[in-house]
Amino acid sequence: MTAAAAPPSFPRGSVGRSIALLLSATVLFSVMTVLVKWLGAIYGPLLVYFCRSFFALIPVLPLMMHHGLLAAMQTLHPGAHAFRCAIGVVGMALNFYALTVLPLAEVVAIGFTVPMFSTALSIPLLGEVVRIRRWTAVVVGFVGVILIVRPGFGGQTLLSLIPLVAALLHAVALIWVRKLTATERSETIVFYFMGSSALASAFVLPFAWTTPTAFDLMLLAVMGLIGGIAQVMHTSAFRGAPVALLAPFEYSAMLWAVIAGYLVWDTMPTWWTGAGTALIVASGLYILHREVVVGRQRRAGTA
Repeated sequence: MTAAAAPPSFPRGSVGRSIALLLSATVLFSVMTVLVKWLGAIYGPLLVYFCRSFFALIPVLPLMMHHGLLAAMQTLHPGAHAFRCAIGVVGMALNFYALTVLPLAEVVAIGFTVPMFSTALSIPLLGEVVRIRRWTAVVVGFVGVILIVRPGFGGQTLLSLIPLVAALLHAVALIWVRKLTATERSETIVFYFMGSSALASAFVLPFAWTTPTAFDLMLLAVMGLIGGIAQVMHTSAFRGAPVALLAPFEYSAMLWAVIAGYLVWDTMPTWWTGAGTALIVASGLYILHREVVVGRQRRAGTA
């Protein structure tokens, strides 16, 4: 009988710190999302996208310089970075546009479908075996999507497909990040993505430029800085605690989306959105649970 591999150990106190970091990152991401929606409605998603990417580089640079800027920029897989960046740039642009035309809670809820897409795509992209339990969870999750989108022939249904496509692209990007982390530093991956996002949006920004007021420019800078800080905190959180423990806390983003939607835009999610969100979250948590179980079985030599 093969002995199970010991689970990874974490320093004492790191789990509580990681939970605090993740919850804080989720709050910051939620604040950033509110600013994206607010400012995007005024200046369009392109300027917001550029500022989010450009100013987010500022918190990342100290991490780069800690290892030496040139050394941190070195990569063994430039092609993989290029593909990840291209997919990520389009996905984030679609998500930013969705935030300007759809209710905040709906965009956040549809964004929770990323684990479902990751599960389905892990077969062709990673060669993983996905069995009936995880497929059932994926189907349940997509039933939740149908409840939120309520397919029909109206424009709202077509708009709801935008964050869904963004979630699909985000899932592809995450799988590529999973491959890159085998040889690349986290800050290197983030740097190339944020840098490529800022560069790509800078090329087309002159064609959609609207000069912001001094106050709004400050808000745009704060939005980008918050996004960068949240990204660093999010990455740091997962270094100090198991994914299975931390991932459920990310769903707290829905709470902040509902609160922000009510306080800022005086909107509340529909019952359809609430029911669909519940199914999507349940699907994501079960997929995570099965990944943990399968991982243990593989380490034990029984999978």
